Amino acid sequence: MFKWSERQRSRGGTGRQLAVWLTVWAAVGCGGAQAGRPIELAANEWQPYTGSDVPKQGVATQIVRTALQRAGYAVTVRFSNWPRALHSTYQGGVDGLVAVWSTSLRSERLLFSEKYLENRIAVVGTAQRFVRVQRLGELRGLKVGIGRDYDYSEEFLSETGIVTQPVDHALQNLLKLTLGRIDAAIEDRLIIQYNIVRHSAEHPQLRTVILSNSDVLVLPIRLGIRKDLPDAEAIVRDFDRALSDMRRDGTLKAILKEWHIVP
Repeated sequence: MFKWSERQRSRGGTGRQLAVWLTVWAAVGCGGAQAGRPIELAANEWQPYTGSDVPKQGVATQIVRTALQRAGYAVTVRFSNWPRALHSTYQGGVDGLVAVWSTSLRSERLLFSEKYLENRIAVVGTAQRFVRVQRLGELRGLKVGIGRDYDYSEEFLSETGIVTQPVDHALQNLLKLTLGRIDAAIEDRLIIQYNIVRHSAEHPQLRTVILSNSDVLVLPIRLGIRKDLPDAEAIVRDFDRALSDMRRDGTLKAILKEWHIVP
């Protein structure tokens, strides 16, 4: 299980957290050259996992690009919001998605790789009005901020009674929380900590945001490739093989260490 290190899981943004992230940005640097069979992938602005404004376009992009380059592919990533990234993939505009959660509906159109990261989804609230829950069902009747078209999991899709309010970026949910416009939000722990650290100088009220102790969902992150590509199975197979090699030779562990993610 991947998790944010204990010293970085405390509520709010701190000087220590900011220093850590500044070190990460300086150390991770920029991507290298590519060669081989071209493959174009879509991703959303989902920092620090994927993003056009973070080093190496995010930790998920770095892992996927490294594995595919090892397998002989030249990777290009096109960034947009999540609904557009998903639509572009389904319509054949790109070959696949850098980071996606598997659902039965998505599996009709996508082939999924093995898990290379995971999202630990927590309930997010503020110190003034925190909703203490351990299961999704306990959010019924509440206004809950979510990611637009994220779908999350079969468990989430089958849950009724939650009044969802979708947005395109986690920061929007955090600000809505501090304004009392929603009761809670569900979001990945690392994404929340990243946004608090990056934006708390501009929005100091973000320091009142806190996370639940337990996760309401744990979702594997996978590479998703369009099923209608002639070589879709080969791409996924090549990726999984390269990912296995990265686990064995320590490359994956080294990438996670750069981003201060503890396996």
